[in-house]
Amino acid sequence: AAFLDIAAWQARSHTLSSIAFYAGPGDNGHLDFLEEHDGSMAVANTAASANLFPTLGVSPAMGRTFLEDRNGAAREEDAHTLLLSDVVWRSAFDADLHIVGKSVTISGRRYTVIGVMPRGFAFPYGVAHPMVWTPIVPGSGDLVRQKHETPNYATVARLAPGARVTAADTELKTIQAAAATQYTEADYREHASSVRVERYGDSLVGEDVRKSLFALAGASGVLWLI
Repeated sequence: AAFLDIAAWQARSHTLSSIAFYAGPGDNGHLDFLEEHDGSMAVANTAASANLFPTLGVSPAMGRTFLEDRNGAAREEDAHTLLLSDVVWRSAFDADLHIVGKSVTISGRRYTVIGVMPRGFAFPYGVAHPMVWTPIVPGSGDLVRQKHETPNYATVARLAPGARVTAADTELKTIQAAAATQYTEADYREHASSVRVERYGDSLVGEDVRKSLFALAGASGVLWLI
C-alpha cells in the first residue's frame, strides 16, 4: 500500500487499533551485506515503520526501537539507525553486550546500532535467518500517489478489541475505494481501488506465529492483522 493510503486507513479505521508497514528484501530483489573486518554476511534487511514492533507486541532484548513520527513512520533523526536480529548479534558480533551505539556498515551504508531484537524474532519470515531492520522515514515519493514514484509497503495491523476480520474487510474496502480516487493514473487507480481481507495464519510455518497473526491482502499491499 502507498504511504498516503495507509495514512487514510489509520485516520478512518475503527476496526484496527494500530497499523504498521514495512518493505522486505524480497521487494527489491536482493539481500544486503553486513560488512565486517574479515568478510561479509548476507542479511535480510527489512525497512520498518517505527510502530511495527509495538504493533507486533515485541520489544528489543537490548536497546530501543525506532522513534515514532506521524503515521507510525520513523523520525528523521533515526534515519541512519539499525536493529539487529539475535542471530546477527551472536554470529557477527559475538553477542557483544556493548553493541548498542556502535557503527556498522550494510552494503556500503553506515548505521548506528540502537537495539537487538529477542531470540526467535524473525518477522516477516518466521525463520532464524540473519536479519536487520532499518527505519522507514517518508520521502517525497511517499507524499504522492504515482505509479512509478510511490513506494509500496506491506502492512501489519492489530484488530481493535471486539473487531472481526470480516468487519475490517468491509471497512477498509470503503476507505480504500475513496482513497483510490486520488490516483491520477487510471490503471494505477483501478489497481489500488480495492482491498481484500483474509486470514494469513495457515500459510505461516511456525505454530506460535500461526496462532498470533492474520493477514489483510490488498491489490496495493499486504496487511497483517494481529
